[in-house]
Amino acid sequence: MELGLVIGIAFTVVALGGWLVATLLLRRHGTAAPLAPADRDAALRARSLHEQAAAGQMAAMASAQRQ
Repeated sequence: MELGLVIGIAFTVVALGGWLVATLLLRRHGTAAPLAPADRDAALRARSLHEQAAAGQMAAMASAQRQ
């Protein structure tokens, strides 16, 4: 086999292995340190407000198109 092909395959294997290890470590860290209840509630409120604002904006655009 050519050296370039071996290096290319080795790089791909190492990159995929590193990605897999990083994904597993980040997933473990995320489950080991969950959000505090107050932070989780604040994030859910912010998301709800964002969804309401987006719905209002879409309704306003639909109303403007009808006029």
